[in-house]
Amino acid sequence: PNEMAQIAFEQVVPNYRNTWEVEQLHWLLFQQLLSIPKDPEFALLKGFQSSNKELKSFQLAKHLSNLFDQYDVFRPEMTQDWEEGKEKNWQSRLYLALPEEVRAWRKSKVLDLFKRHLRSMDLEKITLPVRISFFGISYLPPFHLEVIQGLSQILDVHFFFLNPSPHYWADLV
Repeated sequence: PNEMAQIAFEQVVPNYRNTWEVEQLHWLLFQQLLSIPKDPEFALLKGFQSSNKELKSFQLAKHLSNLFDQYDVFRPEMTQDWEEGKEKNWQSRLYLALPEEVRAWRKSKVLDLFKRHLRSMDLEKITLPVRISFFGISYLPPFHLEVIQGLSQILDVHFFFLNPSPHYWADLV
């Protein structure tokens, strides 16, 4: 679903730049973690880095880059609160230290642009397939569902579920 969303964003959002990539976040966070300020808020991180600082910072940055991406997909209100300064903690400070051009293209912000531009777009300019099919997906976060809902306005979307019973599960429960 992430790759499908990226392709859709490239087609619909003008001047789209995919700067919110986990690999890029990893390296940006790694650089930040190497120079954490001596602040009580970061005492836990400083303690974690007390031995083998580079390796531990690298490993932590990898974990945090995945975590920040998941926050933005599953809990976009959290990253929005960080942007608005409503929540202050060490994670929000690391997030806000990311370059603005990276934060400006985080997935939840691009989703808003996607929905807005999709309504007013000339559909003949879009070069997406005529149909998208999904097989065996048991769960999708609201982020992906909203992308798929937008795409369903301009192309056929099909879901195929594996079902070990010929009966509808809701009727059996």
